[in-house]
Formats: sequence, structure tokens, C-alpha cells
Amino acid sequence: MLTLVSVAPIVSLTLAVTLATSLGCALDEGSVHPCRVAGIDIGDALYTGAVFGWLMLVTWAGLLVSLGVWIWLIAHRRS
Repeated sequence: MLTLVSVAPIVSLTLAVTLATSLGCALDEGSVHPCRVAGIDIGDALYTGAVFGWLMLVTWAGLLVSLGVWIWLIAHRRS
């Protein structure tokens, strides 16, 4: 479960960047840029997905700490 939570931000960022690039839309974390697809502006969704990528700094730190604790517990468990 923690792995899925940790990977979600990078997946979101990757999807937003890939979609924006393939549609020829501008994407940065500074502001929302319009991006029309079939008459619908998805600029807000792309911006949210890209900014959500910053959450990986927190989630990956949590994943590494929990992985370290898990390895320590396995190494020090009593037989």
C-alpha cells in the first residue's frame, strides 16, 4: 500500500508531462496554462497533476524510512 502511495505522485507527474507534450501545451508549476482537447480546457488538471509530483519528496522519504525499519526488523528478529 505504501509503495502505491509513494509511486502515485511520479505517475501523476509523468502522465501530465506526457499528455501536455503530446498535445503541444505549455506546462510548468508556476501557473495554469490553457490546453484545449475536444473543446474542453484541461489546463487545470495538467497543472494539478504536475504539482502533485512534488509530493514525491515526502512520500519517497516515508517509503525509504519504512523500508529501512522493515529491513532492520528482519535483520534483528529473534529466531
